[in-house]
Amino acid sequence: MRSRMILLVVCAVLAAVGAACSAGGAPPRTLSVVMHDDMTFEPAAFTVKAGETVTFDVRNAGQIAHEYFVGTQVEQDEHETEMRQPMAAGHDHPTGVHVDAGKSKALSMTFVKAGTFLVGCHEPGHWAAGMKGTITVEP
Repeated sequence: MRSRMILLVVCAVLAAVGAACSAGGAPPRTLSVVMHDDMTFEPAAFTVKAGETVTFDVRNAGQIAHEYFVGTQVEQDEHETEMRQPMAAGHDHPTGVHVDAGKSKALSMTFVKAGTFLVGCHEPGHWAAGMKGTITVEP
């Protein structure tokens, strides 16, 4: 949980810095994601550059709620546990958005260092059904 809080704080600070820096330069890149009821993300994988700010335009093309949650394996596991708690569903996070059927939301993030992040939906049963993806951050 501590690593997740650190990531959340770092993401929030970097998003603010990235927004300030991009005000005089190029706007953040927008990447479109579509979520489907067959438990897939389209596309399921993205590649970004370290230090790049991206905005995910996340659209739910299904008939049920989904989420787009970005984090490490540990953070995905923690979020999966959190989502099993009563009243946990239906809220956004600094690194994820909950999207009702037929709706869209934006999620802006700045990726600090190279590595691989996982994307997942933790609505009940979705993660176990394979609703997962990856974000590769290149140096």
